[in-house]
Amino acid sequence: MAKRALLIGSATGGLNGCGTDVGRMTEVLGPRGQGFEIFARTGKEATREGILDAYRTLIGATGRDDAAFVYYSGHGARVVNAGAGSSGGGPAYYQSIVPYDFDDTTASDFRGITSIELSALLSQLTGKTENVTVMLDCCHSTAMSRSVRACQP
Repeated sequence: MAKRALLIGSATGGLNGCGTDVGRMTEVLGPRGQGFEIFARTGKEATREGILDAYRTLIGATGRDDAAFVYYSGHGARVVNAGAGSSGGGPAYYQSIVPYDFDDTTASDFRGITSIELSALLSQLTGKTENVTVMLDCCHSTAMSRSVRACQP
């Protein structure tokens, strides 16, 4: 059984403890702690694409009997669902984490990572192993990463 952890620290909007959080988690979980292989994304590496790529790498490396841990330290946000009033419905807001490049969001390029995206990644990861823990240290995290079935209207 292998043990792997994705540790994300996204210090945006005046936060300055995210790197320390990831450092402490690395001490506890890493080779000198619980023996987890660490995939870390902090600072300028904690972009939308950097986080998604690292999560996909974790999924790809995970086997049936492995343990996987996903940790995020940073801001969480609520994003208005423009389609909430239409026939498609859905929630009024989507929850998201705030990557390092979140402020580069444009009308056609959202740089956050929504609860739906996180839940889809979690579904892929739990499809590989049932031994998964997700810890989100951010606001608006109540339904951020959960069963894909729970995300459907």
